Amino acid sequence: MLSLIIFSIVFTSSSLSLLPPHLDEFYKPPKNYNSTKVGEILKVRPPPGPIRSYLAPINAIAWQILVRSENSRGEPNVIVMTLLEPPDANPKRILSYQPFENAAILDCSPSYALLSGSFDIFETQCDLTFISMALSQNWIVIIPDHEGPNSVFPVAKESAFAILNCMRAAKTFINEDAKFALIGYSGGAHSSAWATIYHESYAPELELVGAALGGLFPNISALLENVNGGPYAGLIVNTLNGLSNEYPEFKNALHKYGPTLKNYCLFSSAVHYFGTHFNEHIYKNFLYDETMKKYYLKNDLLGQDKNPTVPIFIYHSKINEIAPIDETHKIITQWCKAGVTLEFAEDASYNHMVEAFSGIPASILWLNDRFNDEPTEFEGNCHWEKRVSNLLYPGVPNFLKEYLKISAKQYLSQLPIR
Repeated sequence: MLSLIIFSIVFTSSSLSLLPPHLDEFYKPPKNYNSTKVGEILKVRPPPGPIRSYLAPINAIAWQILVRSENSRGEPNVIVMTLLEPPDANPKRILSYQPFENAAILDCSPSYALLSGSFDIFETQCDLTFISMALSQNWIVIIPDHEGPNSVFPVAKESAFAILNCMRAAKTFINEDAKFALIGYSGGAHSSAWATIYHESYAPELELVGAALGGLFPNISALLENVNGGPYAGLIVNTLNGLSNEYPEFKNALHKYGPTLKNYCLFSSAVHYFGTHFNEHIYKNFLYDETMKKYYLKNDLLGQDKNPTVPIFIYHSKINEIAPIDETHKIITQWCKAGVTLEFAEDASYNHMVEAFSGIPASILWLNDRFNDEPTEFEGNCHWEKRVSNLLYPGVPNFLKEYLKISAKQYLSQLPIR
């Protein structure tokens, strides 16, 4: 498909050693890039190393693509997107998969995490399992570094622009007639949701069939309060530093409570800050700061006057130690009142990460129906169903059975034959 690209693209050698993004020239924009259009492809290369997936097979041709985008203020920036093309790919079906990076450092970016395979960014191994399932459907998968070059977690507008501009680039690279879908979990769901909200006004030329959102946190303040003092307390540091990366006023307000704490990628942050009570001991009462609250609200999904304009599938565990389900219920109510077509699959299980695995198969089946232009199977615009596990969602057992067969064949084909 590269032969179809007529304009100038910069290719770089795949023989380069794997460098973290802050040292890798590929991540830097070319000169005069600010005169290019949003969504324009600036550079292309095969990744400088293989995708290192330990939990699931990844059978696809991979590309890294540097895409022109912009930040929340409309200033030019660049986004690295990984594109995976499976054998027998359907060029009209492209899934944009937003990993739950949930960090505030460029070196935690998905494009690098896919190749490094280190514990520091182990959450990407979970994402690769889910991406493998999507590839088994012959979908092309794009994985944007949706937090952008400044790692602005969880900033709404810049992440939405990054995703939509990567879709534009994928449309140019693969097929002008492609349909798109979105999947994201946790922080990836937050960015994906905002992409559906800005889609109609920012990139209406993209045919977006639907989005699957899992482990959603519509209220940032509630997220921070919920994880304070628990196993995922490090998310507080990642969130505060990510918002500080975008908003100088927020950063100045935070410094009234204490110094900027060291950044880590998601899993290392959880280990390093395990059980820390930030609101009591380090940034005492920071949750109630009016300046900081202004920026939480600016990036919350709750209370906005804009809502998704495409069908939405939400999956969430009832007892969620990171993202309180009560806040998810509120955003569902908000969106349903606004007329959004929405299906909510509530899982009775416990644990944020467990739901990531149990909800993805249902998401892929649901999005497959949207790609096929099939109508939703419920009356009205919204449907809410509770299950013991979303692994019991209609069709999931058969889907998993077929996926495991495909995976086993791929693993066997990679074994050395003597």
